[in-house]
Amino acid sequence: MGLDGVELLMAVEEEFEITIGDDEAGSVYTVGDLVELVYQKVRSRNTSPCLSQAAFYRIRRQLLHHPDFGSPERAALTPKTPLAALMPRSERRRLWPQLLAMVTGSETQVPWLKLCLLHKERRPPGWVLPLSGVALILLILPVELWLFGLLLLATTFWLAEWLLTPFEHTFPDGYTTLGDLTKLLSSTSTREWNRTDIFTEVRRIGAEQLAIDPERIHLHSKWIDDLGLD
Repeated sequence: MGLDGVELLMAVEEEFEITIGDDEAGSVYTVGDLVELVYQKVRSRNTSPCLSQAAFYRIRRQLLHHPDFGSPERAALTPKTPLAALMPRSERRRLWPQLLAMVTGSETQVPWLKLCLLHKERRPPGWVLPLSGVALILLILPVELWLFGLLLLATTFWLAEWLLTPFEHTFPDGYTTLGDLTKLLSSTSTREWNRTDIFTEVRRIGAEQLAIDPERIHLHSKWIDDLGLD
């Protein structure tokens, strides 16, 4: 298939949240062939890889041509696409919450998904600094000043976090690519597709991609000979 054929298949993959391999695409000659291929795939979509794949298509659909993320084309968005490519460092604090809201459908910010100051391998465990501070207070200050020292330590940590927040641009651990975002989606579409509904969607997609009247598209129509697919 030419460029039009590739665009058609990508649109079908996105709509039905499936993947069509090159060998499978090579066996598609008529509209009916494509409808049957899609039908067989959506029937067997019950394994974890398929669910992750479907989740990715949902994420990609939301990002396509979104101006805040640089209006990316479909081909530029893959599971391996770095999040850094979509969100420049200077815009990351604004775009990251927006992306999470798009993916999860919730404006609620999850603490463990916040941007951080350093990568995990470059920062000490969270308990090191507080424990070190408490130990220092107990060793240096007299007993009567321990409470004051602990309050001062808590205030210092709070102030440091407040001052450093604007400099947090590192993605959370385990979230560096678009594919990683699929972990935020616990389930995918549960719609039950039948051949008639699939044909209706394939005809709509075909008409949009080829800029032709949907009435020209029938199950027996050949994509290249009858419909002019490149």
